[in-house]
Amino acid sequence: MDFKNILAKTLWLFLGLVFLTASQAQVVVKQLSAWNTADKARLVFDLNKTAEYSLSVLHYPKRIVLDIKNARLALRLKPPKVQWVEQIQSATRNGKNVRVVLELKKTVYPKSFILLPSASYGHRLVVELYDKPSAMIQSAQTKANHPVKPFKSRKNSHSHVHSKVRVSTKSKPKFIAKSKLKPLIIAIDAGHGGKDPGAIGKDGTHEKTVVLSIAHRLARLINRSPYMQAVLIRQGDDYIGLRQRITKARQAQADLFISIHADAAQRRSAKGASVFVLSSKGASSEMARWLADKENVADLAYNIELSQYDDHVAKALLDMAQQGTLRQSQRLAEKILSQLNQVGVVHSPKVQRAGFRVLKSPDIPSILVETAFISNPLEEQQLKSSWFQKKMALAIFKGLEQYRKSQQLPATNVAKK
Repeated sequence: MDFKNILAKTLWLFLGLVFLTASQAQVVVKQLSAWNTADKARLVFDLNKTAEYSLSVLHYPKRIVLDIKNARLALRLKPPKVQWVEQIQSATRNGKNVRVVLELKKTVYPKSFILLPSASYGHRLVVELYDKPSAMIQSAQTKANHPVKPFKSRKNSHSHVHSKVRVSTKSKPKFIAKSKLKPLIIAIDAGHGGKDPGAIGKDGTHEKTVVLSIAHRLARLINRSPYMQAVLIRQGDDYIGLRQRITKARQAQADLFISIHADAAQRRSAKGASVFVLSSKGASSEMARWLADKENVADLAYNIELSQYDDHVAKALLDMAQQGTLRQSQRLAEKILSQLNQVGVVHSPKVQRAGFRVLKSPDIPSILVETAFISNPLEEQQLKSSWFQKKMALAIFKGLEQYRKSQQLPATNVAKK
């Protein structure tokens, strides 16, 4: 055997050992189990070795993101039923880390720590969720080896609040403390505009004009609240494409999107307000569009770049983000419809579903409010009046307030901009 062959075999053997060592060094997440008690839920990740990880808390929308460094999934995790958790999703991120996302039903207070092997148990990563902060703090203080330490929160461009803590077995874990919240960003979209007048009433009233006035009134109400901040998609009589409206809302880091319109029908007797959310068919077609362009999508589904995944995994991640958005859209629509019902006639007593393109943002809860029928002579006159415009704006604002409170977003320590 000549020297070149010996050198080549030695090189391949060396590379094989390097790859084998790298593979063995990786943390393996073997399974996930959970227990529920009256005041807490415990999730336990069984590992093959100790791990470094980070825990991120998103207050709006309510999610907990767990990243396990240099790890892989031994098999697809079977999410157990966990109280206060709507859905659990896991995937490999950047080919080297495991990300687990908990979509929450309500605000919870998490605590996390590593357990070293004992008795018949191996290495474990534990995440505990508490219903109340007092219960979390009391539990943490009873464990001398896991003292409570506050940490600073930092803002995240894709969430209402994003608090992050990195933990390793070489340093003591840190736990959640009070954090300041930025106001909810509400994108207000006055329908039509510019060359597009929208529907036109019998007396020549343009939909684009009256809905812009309602939008401005709503923005003023929102901006008086320390908990919310309004962003007008169009300030004046401008034409803005439907896709561009969604883009502007996303650029403003909007938490909610409200499109304001005035309805029209062939029957002049049709009357009343309506509230719409995106239909399931519209959601499906939009998902297909996003998946087709997934190489250009970053930070949409929980900061995971979709281009690295096959269509099945990408669809699952995007579907989770979209389903959460649709649920929040429905909840917001119900609150606003309830308020509209209290101040006047509603065209339909239930939230309606349609494939409006302007509602198709997969990451921003979106609704469309038809304030009245401009094709109805009486409601056309009402739409032009300041008292009716104020009444509509106030009803939408009250619905927003009810939604915010129902989501249990903290009502104190809100940072005013």
